Amino acid sequence: MCSEVIEHVVNSDKMLFEFQRVLCEKGTLIITVPNWHSFYGITRKLAEFITRHPVTSGDQPIDN
Repeated sequence: MCSEVIEHVVNSDKMLFEFQRVLCEKGTLIITVPNWHSFYGITRKLAEFITRHPVTSGDQPIDN
């Protein structure tokens, strides 16, 4: 299970390839991502528009 992590990884393609390699054909991968259409997501985008600066979750260095 990968819960709200993929948006903080520099090379998500490499991460997904590694998941595939480890799981082979026998596993199940569950990935969750933030919902940017939620109240938090809309508020964040509005703050970025007003301040003209990125607003990251918890000061994450990468937040795609």
